[in-house]
Amino acid sequence: MTGTFGRWIVAITFVAAAATMTAAQAVSDYTLSLPSGWEKAAFTDGAKIDRVEYVNGDRRNGLLKIKRVRLQPGESMDAVVARDSEGSHRFLPGYVAGTSERFAGGTMSGYLVQFDFSRGGAAMMGRNYYLAGRDSSVWILQFTGERASLAPIRNETDRIARTFQEK
Repeated sequence: MTGTFGRWIVAITFVAAAATMTAAQAVSDYTLSLPSGWEKAAFTDGAKIDRVEYVNGDRRNGLLKIKRVRLQPGESMDAVVARDSEGSHRFLPGYVAGTSERFAGGTMSGYLVQFDFSRGGAAMMGRNYYLAGRDSSVWILQFTGERASLAPIRNETDRIARTFQEK
């Protein structure tokens, strides 16, 4: 049973498994708790790499991507935040730097950086949490969404970041 029928069975199995997940989501290297309305979206990208994102109903309302960056010897978290902001953010269409502040309250602490940009004529917002991990790593929780949707739910994104834990 290969081909299209086999793919349907895999898709149905994935949907059934996703439907039984609780609000506490676990991926191989971390755990986090999601408020109502946020769902895990797992997929394999074009380079055959398994990816996980979290979506707040619709990507325009809120999209969370998580990545881990390893610090170079002698490198600080401040350098990672500056490199990320100066590198990838400032080249976004309509990029406007926002606030940067210390972030704490959960098991991990670090920085919160907010910025505005545009996508397809829509006013967008980015909110990145940089959290100090073990073994010289920094976890980056990248929230994006339309400004009108993401701006009012800072309490949710803060709560998600505060529940984030390395395994």
